[in-house]
Amino acid sequence: MRKLHYLIKFLISVIVAVSFISAGTLEVAEAARATSGKVAAYRGVEHDWGYINIKGGNLQHTFSMYNSGEDNLLLKGGFTSCGCTNIVITLPDGSKSPEFGMTHSNTVKPANWIGIVKPGQSFKVTVEYDPLTHGPNALGPVERRAYIISSAPEDGLLSVRLPTVINGTVTILRVSGVVVSEEKFKQTSKADLPQKERVEVRIWAEIDEDLGPDAFKLKEHKD
Repeated sequence: MRKLHYLIKFLISVIVAVSFISAGTLEVAEAARATSGKVAAYRGVEHDWGYINIKGGNLQHTFSMYNSGEDNLLLKGGFTSCGCTNIVITLPDGSKSPEFGMTHSNTVKPANWIGIVKPGQSFKVTVEYDPLTHGPNALGPVERRAYIISSAPEDGLLSVRLPTVINGTVTILRVSGVVVSEEKFKQTSKADLPQKERVEVRIWAEIDEDLGPDAFKLKEHKD
C-alpha cells in the first residue's frame, strides 16, 4: 500500500509539472506571435551604388530606421537573399546584433537574439556586399535584398508577411548596382551611366536621428 501511495503522489506531481510547462510554452508562443511597434524609414529602403569595382572590396550601406509605433518594437533578426550579402543591426544604445546572412532553410525562424526599440527610438541596419563572392567574372547588374524580422503588424508597406518566415513580419531593404571590371571602373564616371542606372546625388544634413524624420533636410548638390 505504501508503494502505491508513493506512486500516486509521483504521478500527480508529474501531471502538475507538465501542466505548468505546457502553460509556460503556450505563453511564450503567444508572446512570439504578438505584434507591437511599427517600422519606419528615414531615407527610404533602397540604395543604388552605381558602378561597382569588382576588385574594390566590400561595399556597405547603412539604412536609418525608427519605431513610429506606440509600443516597443521587437527586432528578431534577419537574413539576406544571397551569400555575398550580410547585415548587422545597431540598436539605440549602440549595441550590435550578430551578423545575419543567407539562410539555407525553407523556413526562417527568428534568431536567438532580440533587440528592443522603444517608441520614437532609432536603429540602423548595415548591409555589406562582397562583389567578388561569385568570382572575378560575375559582372553586370545586381540587386540584393536584406530582410529584417520584427514584431510590427503587417501594413503592406514596410512590414509584410512571407510564407517562409515564422512569428514575425519582414521589412525588405534593397541594394543594387552594376558590377564592372577594375579597368572599366577606372575609365568611367557617374555621367557615363545609362539614364536608368545613374545614381541621384543627395546630401543629407543630419541634425539628430532621434528627433524623427522631420529633422532631416534635403539640400541640392552643386558641382
